[in-house]
Amino acid sequence: MTQAAFPGGNRARFTLKNLQPTIRNLLNLRANIAALSFLSCALPLFFLGHYTTGIALSLGSIACHLGDSASVTRHRLQDFVLCTLLFLLHSYLTIVLYPLPWVYGLYLAGSSFILLMLSVFSPRLGAVGFATVLAGIYTMLIYQPGLEDWHLPVALTAGAVWYGLWQCFALWRWPGREDRDLQHELYQELAQKLISHTRPLLPGSYRETFVVTAKLRALYAGKYNSLQQKIQQRLTAGEQSEELGWLLGSLNTADRIAELTRLLHFAPGAAFQKQHESWLASIHELSGELAQRLRIAKPKAKNLSLPMEKFDALRQSITLDTTELGREFRHEYLQTLAVIDKLELINIALSQLESGYHAPAGTTTRSNALAQSSIAVLWQKFSSQLTLRSNHFRHAVRAVFSLTLGWVLVTALHLEFGFWTLMTSLLVLKPNLALTWPRLLQRLSGTIGGLAVVALMQHWHISDPWLVVTFTLAAIGFFHTANRIYGVGVFCVTLFVFSGFALSGHGDGILLPRLENTLLGVALPVLCVLFIAPEWQKRAFPTQLLATVSGYLSYLTALRQSLSDAAAEPKGLDDSFKQCVRNDTNLFDHWLGYLAEPRPKNDIAEVILLCCHGSNIILRLFTLLNWQSRDLSADEALLTELNATIAVFEHWQSRLQKDANSPYFFEVMRQHQNDIRTRLQEIEQQGEQLDTANILSLLRKEVEALV
Repeated sequence: MTQAAFPGGNRARFTLKNLQPTIRNLLNLRANIAALSFLSCALPLFFLGHYTTGIALSLGSIACHLGDSASVTRHRLQDFVLCTLLFLLHSYLTIVLYPLPWVYGLYLAGSSFILLMLSVFSPRLGAVGFATVLAGIYTMLIYQPGLEDWHLPVALTAGAVWYGLWQCFALWRWPGREDRDLQHELYQELAQKLISHTRPLLPGSYRETFVVTAKLRALYAGKYNSLQQKIQQRLTAGEQSEELGWLLGSLNTADRIAELTRLLHFAPGAAFQKQHESWLASIHELSGELAQRLRIAKPKAKNLSLPMEKFDALRQSITLDTTELGREFRHEYLQTLAVIDKLELINIALSQLESGYHAPAGTTTRSNALAQSSIAVLWQKFSSQLTLRSNHFRHAVRAVFSLTLGWVLVTALHLEFGFWTLMTSLLVLKPNLALTWPRLLQRLSGTIGGLAVVALMQHWHISDPWLVVTFTLAAIGFFHTANRIYGVGVFCVTLFVFSGFALSGHGDGILLPRLENTLLGVALPVLCVLFIAPEWQKRAFPTQLLATVSGYLSYLTALRQSLSDAAAEPKGLDDSFKQCVRNDTNLFDHWLGYLAEPRPKNDIAEVILLCCHGSNIILRLFTLLNWQSRDLSADEALLTELNATIAVFEHWQSRLQKDANSPYFFEVMRQHQNDIRTRLQEIEQQGEQLDTANILSLLRKEVEALV
């Protein structure tokens, strides 16, 4: 091979465009409006000396923010009204019943269970129920003897109403901005994913590639699912607009680009990398330029795609010679050209974002299950979830035990600000141990870090104006970080809670109560998760692997049906493939979940990661197969290969059905993991230039390596 000069090989320089993603995150509309509503209802009352009322209004604003999960304007207005009514009723009953300990304990347990079980009917109602439970805890957190029973419930509800008014103003002034913010975040993750897939072209980065790209894929999948749900809400509400059409089109384009990034995987040998380091670096640089264009994608954006001449120039800059050395590198040369082809297809997809999309056809299908169902149907749906096999029921039961036990302990121990324990427990508790344990660590680190700063502020005797500044900045930081980096959000909460109490003259005694209530509050949910169906990731992984293999088998069966029946719907095949992608993502999430649990074992983690890696290679081959399926025609040789592949997957499925619950599952895999890893690496290097028969053959080889 001979190397030519590279046109347009400028390194990416830092410009203001590099700051655009960060600025966009800081300008997130829902977070800024929530912070504005919080501050605008708290600070004026602080200046007037009504500190308790100001804190109550601000806490009502926070609770309503946590219950605000809808995307459609009509749904959000309904949720605001529901939050207002529930906050007022629940807070009032909390204050009236609190002097009667046994009655209050029963009410706390029963109301928390019912409110948290609202998630059975819809995620929106689940968010409203959670916010209402939190509002009741907030009520007792700031309760002071001598106040009228109606004072705090009305103040909390007024804070919720104030939040709703600000959000309604934002909806009127900047319609659709929140979904565009989410689309922006989705494309940030997609840009990172793209760069990670071409990084193996550079020396010294191969070993970590799979884990890095899989983590980025998990982040991308979370953003993708969130945006998809919001778009679906708007579609089912009958909305038809140019902006919604663009969002839907950009979602489909992101899906296509994500598939293409999956096919970019290629790690050339060290000799090829050394001889053509400049060429490979230029290809990686080109992917960086495409990633930058993805980061700035927005409606009616221009100049998103790169000139096609760049891709042609990269192809022509290296020519294959006829020497023995050239023949040795021929495979890697063709693989590198395939990477350039995929980057060019990504560039074409970017050009579709420039041209825009048509408004979608609306539908009048109503998604409000409560409006459509009778009481009998709703009760049947609710009662069917009253089993420990239900995620909703398990979470509600754990929350009830955690809150009730916490209330008993803080009452018996006479802990100051004891309802901080209940608030901490409710916020830390998650559906399984893999999610709850990291939440505990972040809560502890954020609280301890915040209390350290509080101690310094007390030592320096910070004046009231600086307390107001701290309160304001911490509140803004909380709304921007609570959902992104929970530990930082807790740090901000600790600062603005101290500032609020210090302004009211109660800041001196906050350090020890905050710490002891946090320690008790994080311990209770973890204990409840440990003793009530802990859902260990190690035990759940074989079942998820079985579901993943079953998904692959379903796709192959659907492919055979589509080849045999020309009238078969292609949508069924596409849906089956998307399910394969979701299953593979869930499989990797189990590895991340296992690492998040207390004291994971390295040998178990290696086996889980090895299975995830094998599934990822299978998914990459399935992606190639799915791309080629559009042009396939049924012939005897192809059907023979396909039937043989289906038989191998059926054998794998039957083996997993027998071994999934076996205590020796991981032991058997561990004994053969070195051989499996070697064979997977050999299969992985086969590359992308494969016809359908070779893809099916490789699939059989990989399954045989894993079984």
